[in-house]
Amino acid sequence: ANWVTIWSITNPFGSNPAITKETTLNVGSYAPAADAVQKNSSVRISIQNTRISDCTYRDGFLYGCFNVKHSTLDGSAIKYFKINLSDFSLVYNDIIEQANMWYYYPEIYPDAYGNILIMFNKSNADNYVGVAWTYRIANQSTIGNISWRSEERRVGKECRSRWSPYH
Repeated sequence: ANWVTIWSITNPFGSNPAITKETTLNVGSYAPAADAVQKNSSVRISIQNTRISDCTYRDGFLYGCFNVKHSTLDGSAIKYFKINLSDFSLVYNDIIEQANMWYYYPEIYPDAYGNILIMFNKSNADNYVGVAWTYRIANQSTIGNISWRSEERRVGKECRSRWSPYH
């Protein structure tokens, strides 16, 4: 695929609700990724397909993100975009990826200043599943460093995650 479709709903709570296809935008070619790998396991993590996993409206803009196949190597990536709803133009349309890394189940959070925070899961053959995040400052063309919490640790005979208290 290479597109996202924008729909609008009018009178959603009235007696005559209507759904209208507004436009279809080309966001570049993408494909579904293989299920994610994780450390010390042959069981792969289902990362679904290329459905938009999060879409947020703020101040006349639509923000969205979803996971896709890595563009050149093994792994999965996150495609994210910002659309100006006054003219349906793409403000940005980018990808977050790293060789042999799986990024999946993204969420996007814009603030009142046009900055965004993207949170997602991350794993590979050398790392357990963790929660990762990055940001993009308004009017900048790249994301910030990717930070994350992961790595299981042993406590007695139990295995606990460092970030599990945040669930």
